[in-house]
Amino acid sequence: MKTILVPTDYSQASRNALSYAAGLAGALHARLILFHSYMIPAPVSEFPYMLVSVEEARIENEERIRQEAEGLYANSGIEAEWMVRIGIPADEIRAAAEEKGADLVVMASSGIIRHYGIPVMLIPPQAIFRPINRITYATDFGYSRNAGLFDPLTTLLRIVGSALDILHVNEGTKENGPKDAADDEREILGKKELESIFQPFKPLFSMVKDVSVIQGIQAFARQQGSDLLVMVAHKHGLLERLFGKSSTREMAHETNLPLLVLQG
Repeated sequence: MKTILVPTDYSQASRNALSYAAGLAGALHARLILFHSYMIPAPVSEFPYMLVSVEEARIENEERIRQEAEGLYANSGIEAEWMVRIGIPADEIRAAAEEKGADLVVMASSGIIRHYGIPVMLIPPQAIFRPINRITYATDFGYSRNAGLFDPLTTLLRIVGSALDILHVNEGTKENGPKDAADDEREILGKKELESIFQPFKPLFSMVKDVSVIQGIQAFARQQGSDLLVMVAHKHGLLERLFGKSSTREMAHETNLPLLVLQG
């Protein structure tokens, strides 16, 4: 992780995400880029005039983001490059990440999540950067795994030396009865694949049962003293189902832990 892109809308949540990203960039010795995209207000009458000229908007937005970068340096000693673009935020974030060769997008957990093609770290409003001593990766073994998918996580583990917990939560109660053979086989094969990928980091595997996957992850993360949650965004996978219910953002807020989303 050599380059971190931090989108901002200048909200308090975005400023907190930037503060966290600065701490992370310092720990990883990474380049930090602050990014903002904006739209030019369109006229609302029949007369063809613009409320704000393109040049005025550019100057105003560049000055504002420059002040954000200067404020960050004054408070943390971390220098940040900055850039602004005209356009739809989701599209411009992806374009900026490609242009700058970003390895990670760090943004407020209230932001709109898109597949940017690189990992995204969601930062809850009250999260404060602290050394990442323990990481919990939550999985349902419901997708194909390959070593490349986990490169961002293994890089982080190698640089900061975190302990790794790999968690699988069985949703339901004891009254639900035994799992079927297909579930057992999937879990066995999934664990073997992950053991091979993460073998150098000696992960601790845990399987717990809870009436809610989110509650199970929250309880486990609290018990283990986790500093970071990790999940994979994959079609029909655990994270996709949680995103569909807006539960992943809820989980990030309630646990007050950053959530690293790997792109499957």
